[in-house]
Amino acid sequence: MENKTILILAELLFLQYRMPQHGEYDKKNEKWFCSTWIDKKQWLEIHGYSPIYANFESLEDKFIDSS
Repeated sequence: MENKTILILAELLFLQYRMPQHGEYDKKNEKWFCSTWIDKKQWLEIHGYSPIYANFESLEDKFIDSS
């Protein structure tokens, strides 16, 4: 294999298995990342605010207020 091909494969593997960033949203599982993948209720209990992501215009109706 050429060096360029090896670098491309390494980059693809890195992107596939990279560590998610705090607050990153997984649309498929509907969970946010906070050291581990958590649901909406857990996020609110830990953080006290709704995470923002591109697909929601208003998050207020998407979360249950635990207070």
